[in-house]
Amino acid sequence: MRQQISSIASILNYFRFRAGGWGTYLFAIFSLILALIAVLRLLVLIQTVELYSDEFGNQTLVWVIFVMNSLFGLGFAAGAYGLWKRYNWGRILFMWLIVSWSGLNLFAIYSPYFSPRQDLSFDGALISSLRFGFGIILSLVYFNLPRVKELFLLDPAEDSTLEE
Repeated sequence: MRQQISSIASILNYFRFRAGGWGTYLFAIFSLILALIAVLRLLVLIQTVELYSDEFGNQTLVWVIFVMNSLFGLGFAAGAYGLWKRYNWGRILFMWLIVSWSGLNLFAIYSPYFSPRQDLSFDGALISSLRFGFGIILSLVYFNLPRVKELFLLDPAEDSTLEE
């Protein structure tokens, strides 16, 4: 009887970590997709604008966009790895990156410096703002849930769900 209770407890513990952990895998995939989007933006930027000419009108802006996309691409790739392996630094890195990435995108939407190039209508700006705001809120709320934090604070050797 005692052994049956122990087995049931281990099964429940397994599913408890699984149920809380599937979201981290989705966010890891999302982070990897954001890294790929950053790389694709770099490729588009390289193809459309010569990085050494003044064809764009403001070469400093081109280099700022290039460097930011490079940093976000590397950061989101590292965050995806950290989330997938459930390292606490991956959780923290992803939260910082998503807040800064969304914040910079929101700044670009409403900044008069960027807005002539984006040509967004009021509806488009509102929808983009809601999208970035939702991404920030969802990420921060999810990764600060006690059961999700617990997944990242476990010693990887103790977490049996990672061994599969």
